[in-house]
Amino acid sequence: MLVTAAWYRKYEHASRVGLWSACVGIANIIGGAIAYGCVAGLEVHPNMQFTSWKILALCTGLISVVYGVCMFFFLADSVVTARWLSNEDRTLAVERLRSNHQGVGSTQYKTYQLREAWLKYRTWTYVLFVLVTQIPSAGLVLLNSILVKSLGFDTKTTLLLSMPGGLVNIMANFGFGLLADRTHKRLLACIIATLVSIFGAALFIGLGNVSPLHARIGQLVGYFLMSGTSSTAWFLIISLMSSNVLGYTKKTSSNAIVFTAQGLAYFVGPLCFTDGPYYHKAKIMTLAMWIGALLLLATMWVLNWQENSRRDSEMTEKGVSEHAASELAFHDLTDKENKGFRYVT
Repeated sequence: MLVTAAWYRKYEHASRVGLWSACVGIANIIGGAIAYGCVAGLEVHPNMQFTSWKILALCTGLISVVYGVCMFFFLADSVVTARWLSNEDRTLAVERLRSNHQGVGSTQYKTYQLREAWLKYRTWTYVLFVLVTQIPSAGLVLLNSILVKSLGFDTKTTLLLSMPGGLVNIMANFGFGLLADRTHKRLLACIIATLVSIFGAALFIGLGNVSPLHARIGQLVGYFLMSGTSSTAWFLIISLMSSNVLGYTKKTSSNAIVFTAQGLAYFVGPLCFTDGPYYHKAKIMTLAMWIGALLLLATMWVLNWQENSRRDSEMTEKGVSEHAASELAFHDLTDKENKGFRYVT
C-alpha cells in the first residue's frame, strides 16, 4: 500500500495492486503443482525423512528468504530515494505524482495524524469491510483442500484442483483492477467483484443443498468463482486506501489498524468452519457476510461522493483555482487539511 502510493498516480493504484495481488493466483497454480510433486515423490520414496508438506515449506520458504534480502537492498522507498533514477528523471517522477495530493518522500511522524487515523470513521469502515469479507475468505483459503476433497476427490486430484482457482484469481484481481482505473470507478469495480463472489457462493451452496455430491462439477465451478474472487474486492479496497488516506503518519497508522483487523479475520475465519464435512452453516455465513459487504461498499461510495461534492462547492464559493489547490500536493497534509484533494470513488 505504501510503496504503491509512493510510485504511482491515484488512478494507477488499482491496476498495480491488481497486478501484485494476481501473483496470489500464480502462487496457487505453481504451489499446487509443487505440492502434487511432493506427494507423488513421497509415494515413490516412502522412506524419506521429510514429509511432503515440509518439502513444500522448505522450497517456497527459502526462495522467500532470498527474495526478501534482495528487496531490502534494491527496493527504493520512493522516487526521491531511487538511486537508479537520474536527477532529471527524479524531478519528472515527482511532478508526475503532484495530482495525488499526497506528498513525496516525507516520513516525519505527526501525532495528530495518528489521532486522526484512530478517530476517522473511514478507518473503521475499512476495518468492518475487511472483517466481513476476510473472515469467510480465511476459512475458504485455509480449508481449501478439505472443501474440495469433500466433493469426493482424492488427495492428489485435490491438490491439482487448486490451480483453476488460481487462474480465476489472476483474471479477477488484475481484470477488476484494470477496470477500476480505466473507468475511475473503483468502488463500482469492488461491487461487481463482490457480486461475482456471491454468485459463486450461491451456486456452490445451492447445488450442495440438493445433496453433498450433486452436480459436483457445477459445485466446483461455483467454488472456483467464489474462492478466486473472494479477496478481489479487498485488494481493491487496499488500493482505495492508498489513494484516499493522506499524510505519512496517518497512512501508516491506518495501514496498521486495518491489517491487524485482517489478522483477526484470519484467526476467526477457520473457527467458523466447524460443521464439516460439508460446512452448510459456514457456507450460509459466507453468503450473508458478503451481502453485508455490498452494503458497506455502497455506503463508502455515498460518503466519498458527498464529501467530494461539498469540497467542490467550497472551492467554487471561495474562487480557489485548481492550480492553487494542486500546490498543496507536496505538503504532508491529511485529507482533512488538503482542500484540493478529492476522494477516489
